[in-house]
Amino acid sequence: CLLAILQCILRFITYFATIYLVTRGESFCQGAKKCFNLLKRNGLSAMVVDAFTSWFVFLTTQAVALLLGFITLYMLHTYRKASDLACGLGFLISFIIGNIIFGIFTDIVMAVVDAMYVFVAIDEDSGRASTHKSADKMRELNSKKRQ
Repeated sequence: CLLAILQCILRFITYFATIYLVTRGESFCQGAKKCFNLLKRNGLSAMVVDAFTSWFVFLTTQAVALLLGFITLYMLHTYRKASDLACGLGFLISFIIGNIIFGIFTDIVMAVVDAMYVFVAIDEDSGRASTHKSADKMRELNSKKRQ
């Protein structure tokens, strides 16, 4: 159990460190340390962003795959007058294919969301963040944490 937690933490740090390294071109160990410090200075809110978006995207993928399965079920039952077994198999196959296709798409979306988070954290850390209200709120929260 303890090793699984350690593995999860290392995977998380390695994932965000890789995104950081792609933008900075540093060695892995130095870049990972700088990325960890960057995330730490920003309240490790990357964990919240990553967890929330992961669950949201997972649930969305499941909902779309279920919808695709029910559409297939409806079409087989209504237009083809297929047997219950054929309808069930059609539902299952379309659900699995929907999960695979939308799973690939959502992995790409998750990578973009995480990369954008790292970019915003880098900009926020260097003081080049936008003047959007959310950036102002983030600066305010970070200054309170540092005091």
